[in-house]
Amino acid sequence: MQELTEFFNDERRDGRPSFVVFEAEFPRLKERPDWAEHLCERCGLAHFFTDGPVTLALFRYQAQEVLDARSDAEKRMNAAVFAVPTVIDQPMSDIYFTAPKATSWGHAVGLQPEPDCRHLAAELIHARMNYRPDHWVAVDMLKRSSLSAGDVARLRGTHLACIRRSPGNADYGRNC
Repeated sequence: MQELTEFFNDERRDGRPSFVVFEAEFPRLKERPDWAEHLCERCGLAHFFTDGPVTLALFRYQAQEVLDARSDAEKRMNAAVFAVPTVIDQPMSDIYFTAPKATSWGHAVGLQPEPDCRHLAAELIHARMNYRPDHWVAVDMLKRSSLSAGDVARLRGTHLACIRRSPGNADYGRNC
């Protein structure tokens, strides 16, 4: 497991931040036989729906571990470790939706939205850290067809309506 973890860490050498969600929003996730698809649907990970198989790994770790992984220079500069995702944090995606300015986290575009907006999962990014073998929870293969342009437009419209229903965001996106 150590060699696989080192390989995974080496593959991420570009320093790109990790997208993370809160475990409390995904109770008993590992018990679900469809955990990979469910996570992708709740977190807006449409780029994994490619009409071909994609291998996904699920990791679990504490926020303190991310804080502890900071370099001495980052600690001296008091550099931000956790942040709201922006469009430049990952490759371009039609499914990405910016977070309102007044929020402390982003909201992933749900690929299986619910009318009451309970599907909105908080999302953050954090500074790069190396994973350890004890962080691995599960690995699975996902095979799901791509979303059409119509699907994306519908999902973005539903997401915008949900964001506008949250306190202080009634006019979000009106002047775009």
